[in-house]
Amino acid sequence: LALFGNKIQSMHPDVVSISDFAGKRFGPVFRFVVVLICIFNMSIAMLAEYTVMGSLFQDFVGSVSYGIIILVGVTTMAYTSYGGTYISILTDQVQAILTILFIGILTIFVAVTFRDVELPKPLSSSLGANALGYSTIFSLPVSLMAATVFSEAMWQKVWAGKDRNAVLFGGFFGGCLIIIAVFLFGFAGWLANWGGLIPFDYDEAGVPLVNP
Repeated sequence: LALFGNKIQSMHPDVVSISDFAGKRFGPVFRFVVVLICIFNMSIAMLAEYTVMGSLFQDFVGSVSYGIIILVGVTTMAYTSYGGTYISILTDQVQAILTILFIGILTIFVAVTFRDVELPKPLSSSLGANALGYSTIFSLPVSLMAATVFSEAMWQKVWAGKDRNAVLFGGFFGGCLIIIAVFLFGFAGWLANWGGLIPFDYDEAGVPLVNP
C-alpha cells in the first residue's frame, strides 16, 4: 500500500482518498461503488470491535453490553470531529504503544505460566496440518489485502505521510510489527487449544467456563 500510495500521490497530488482516485481515474459510477465497498468494509470492522467490547464487559465485568459501546462510540466521534486526521493518527500511535506493551507483558506471562500446563499427546488432528489450515494460506492473505486496499484508515496514513521515505518506513516497520503480533496471538491461541484451555461451555448466564 505504501508503494502504490506514493505513486498515486505523486501522479495525483489533489487526491485525498481512495474513492477520489477511483472517481478521477474511472469515473463517478466506479467512485460510488468504491465508496459503498469502503463503507461496508468499515462497518464490518466497527461492528466487530464494538461487539467484542460489549461482550467483554458483559461476560467479565457483569454490566450490560450497550453501555460501554455507547460511551466509546460517542467519545470516538467527539474527538475525531474535533481533531480530524491529526487526532486520529495520534490516537493510533497511542494504541500502538499500548498494544506493544500489552503484547510484551502477555508474552512474558504465557512463557512463565504455561509450562505448568500438561499438553496431551499425540497432537490433535485439528491442530496439525490439515486442509482447513492449508486453505488459509490463500484465503487469509486475500481477505486481508482486500480489506486493506478498501480501508480509508490505511490510505489516511499515505495521504498524511511527510514524504515518500516516511511512508515506506512506516509501511515496512508497521508491517513487521503486525506480523509479530499476529504470530504471537495465533501461537498463543494454538497453545491454549492444545492445553485444553479454550472454553467451549457456558453457564446459565452465558458466561464462558474456562477450564482450570
